Amino acid sequence: MDTWYSRLQQDRVWIDHHNHRIEIAGMEPRYARNALVFLERHAEGIALAAAKTLTKVPLPSRHTSAYDDVLASASHEADAIVADPLTWLASTPLVQALADRAALQVAHKALRAHASA
Repeated sequence: MDTWYSRLQQDRVWIDHHNHRIEIAGMEPRYARNALVFLERHAEGIALAAAKTLTKVPLPSRHTSAYDDVLASASHEADAIVADPLTWLASTPLVQALADRAALQVAHKALRAHASA
């Protein structure tokens, strides 16, 4: 199942609004920056969707310590996501990969400025 939570937990593919899969490694740095802007603008809604996904995690058998541990862990993570969506998003593999790719745009500009000086 494709959810915001699962998309954010990987660092290889961005899925755009047309549901096209775009490899981050081959993405234009400017496009990566635009994806980051989108995520920032929609951080609260994305965070709520991701936190909701955690309420549907498969649980071990009831009346076991594993059940209690998984339930507590999912609840704790969902609370952290909703409490500070931007910080949580920044910690995800997808956002980190997009930020690394977007940084190439800054590096290219600096190199051009240095070369023309």
